[in-house]
Amino acid sequence: MTRVVGLLVFFLAALAAALPALAQSGDGVQLRLTNRMNEKVDYYLIPQGGKPTFAGSVEAGAVVDVEARPGQGYVFAVNRVPFQRYTTRSEVFQGLTLAPQGQQKPPVVANSRQKPASGGKIVEAAPADSGGSGPGVSEDGLIWMFSQFQNDRGVDTSVLYFSVPETDNVQFSAACSAQDATPRVILSADVSRLKNGAAASVRFLASGFDATLKGKVRLSESGEGQDGIDMAIAADDPLWQAFGMRNAMNYSVQGQAPLRLPLAGVQEPLGNFLRDCAQFASGGGGGGGVVSDATQLFSGGGGPADTSGAAADSCAALDGVVSKNGGKTVAVEFVNRTDEYRVLLWIDFDGTPVEYTQLEAGQSFQVETSSTHPWMVTDGPGNCIEKFMPKPGQSQILISRKSPGFGDE
Repeated sequence: MTRVVGLLVFFLAALAAALPALAQSGDGVQLRLTNRMNEKVDYYLIPQGGKPTFAGSVEAGAVVDVEARPGQGYVFAVNRVPFQRYTTRSEVFQGLTLAPQGQQKPPVVANSRQKPASGGKIVEAAPADSGGSGPGVSEDGLIWMFSQFQNDRGVDTSVLYFSVPETDNVQFSAACSAQDATPRVILSADVSRLKNGAAASVRFLASGFDATLKGKVRLSESGEGQDGIDMAIAADDPLWQAFGMRNAMNYSVQGQAPLRLPLAGVQEPLGNFLRDCAQFASGGGGGGGVVSDATQLFSGGGGPADTSGAAADSCAALDGVVSKNGGKTVAVEFVNRTDEYRVLLWIDFDGTPVEYTQLEAGQSFQVETSSTHPWMVTDGPGNCIEKFMPKPGQSQILISRKSPGFGDE
C-alpha cells in the first residue's frame, strides 16, 4: 500500500512539474500590446514568404490583447513607417511594450493567461484578406444579398446587405433610391458608449488599401435595429472597388479593436447595387438587368468602379442564355420607366427572341414567367437595351435604361 501511495505522489508531482510545459506547447498565445508611443500604432502580420498584412491598431496609451500563435512575426508602424518588430515565443502570455527605438524592452512572459485588458476580450490577429474566395457564407451564416423594392412612399429603392437571411443579424447594409442616389451605409459596431448622432470615423484597412471615412453614431430607439455608424459613401468611392477585389476588409470605429468584414460572394450583389445607384443618379429608375458576373466592375486599374455601363452589360452578361425548365413561377410586371418606345421579348428554349408586347413610355405589361426564363428589351430598330432574369418573389421589373442611340427609331 505504501508503495502505491508513493508512486501516486511521484506521478502527481511529475504532472505538476509538466503543466507549465504543456501550457507552453498550446497553440494560443495571449500577446499584450502596450502602446507607449504618442500616436496610434498599426500592427501587421508577416506571413512566411509574403508581405506584411494589416491586422489591427493600438491607440496611443492603450493596451490591447491579441490572440496569436508561437513563432508569428509582427511589424509595428506609425503612419506606415515601421519602428519595431517582434516574433512571438512559446510562452502562453507575452507582454510587449511598443516604444521608440532605444526605449524598447524584452517582453514580459508568463506560463498562464492573464485577465484581458482590451475591454474584457482578446482580439484575433487575422489578416484582413486571409482565406479563400469560396462560397459567400460566413461562419456565422451571414451572406451578401441584394434586393429591390418600393418603400412606403412608393420610391424605388435598392439595398445591399450582409446578414443572416430572415433575421435581424446584420453587419453591413447600404441603400440608395430614386430620391437619394448616394448610398447610405450602416456598419454594425459596438457604439453603446457613444452618443447617438455624434460624429465618428471608421478606418477601413486591407492589404494595399487604407481609408478613413466620416459618419455618425446610430443607436436604434427600440434596441432591435442595427446599431453602428451611419455613413454616406458615394457610388464612385474607391472603397467599393476595394470591396469587390478582396476577400475581407478590417474596419475600426473610433480607434476600437478592428472588426472583420468578410467579402466572399459580394461581387454580384455589389455590382447590381452600384448599377442601380448609378441609374438613380442619372435620373433613371433602378431594377436594370441583373449583372450575372459583376467582376468587370472591379477589374483593371486602381480607379473607382465604373458603374455607368453596368446596365448595358446585362445584354452581354445574358448573351446565349436560353430558357430552361425547373425554375420557380414568377408573376411579374414590366414597367417602361423611360420616355422611349420599347419591345419586350421572351428568349425561348432555343434562344430565339419571341415578341410578347410593345410598350410606349409609361406603359406596363404583366406576365407569369419562370425564374429560369430570360427576357430582352429592345428599341424600335431591335437593338438590345437590357436583359432580365426574373427572381423568385420579384413582382416588378423596371425598364429604365435609355437608348444609347444606335439609330433612328
